[in-house]
Amino acid sequence: METEGKITKIEVQKKTDQRYSVFLNNEFAFGVSEKTFFEFRIKEGDFLKEAKIEEILLCEELQKARGKAFGLVARKFFSELEIRKKLQKFREEVVDDVVGELKTLNYLDDKELAKRMIHDLSILRGVGKIKIRYELRRKGIKELVFEDLLDEMIEEKSQFEAAKKLLLKKLQTIKEVNYQSKGKIWRFLQSKGFENDVISEVFEKHFG
Repeated sequence: METEGKITKIEVQKKTDQRYSVFLNNEFAFGVSEKTFFEFRIKEGDFLKEAKIEEILLCEELQKARGKAFGLVARKFFSELEIRKKLQKFREEVVDDVVGELKTLNYLDDKELAKRMIHDLSILRGVGKIKIRYELRRKGIKELVFEDLLDEMIEEKSQFEAAKKLLLKKLQTIKEVNYQSKGKIWRFLQSKGFENDVISEVFEKHFG
């Protein structure tokens, strides 16, 4: 691509009439959106220096990154880390700008996402704290953000009741309660993310 030169031709692109191809010194240099085209008042005969071209291309990249990011958050909730990964092909400064804008508009909020996940996992799905921590970390949410929320939103009693409910459900599939079947139930509750203290309390209350 030409690093600077005179705009010798501008063409509307064939695939979409909302983008333009810009030629410098009779060679294709770059494509721009309609928004960028009018914002920078690009016209034939102008001489573009390298710094101006870089400014135009940065604006284009920012528009593309914004379009992708806003399209993503319009469909579902994402953590900041997930959005950054989705935008990793863009320059870091562009990603920082887009992430900052999403945060300002409250489209990106790891604390609110953590609250939503903790509620859904503990209340709707009835899983334990260990699994909830795992899912939050997997989303890329930092412990500093969610650890206090776990203590605030999940009471020990609710964990006991959730584990008890799963134990009773599991018992319906077991023909005989013995040492082996109890071990199987214990491992099942562990797989659901319940801490050993909670499982032990449920076992003591139910099996004596």
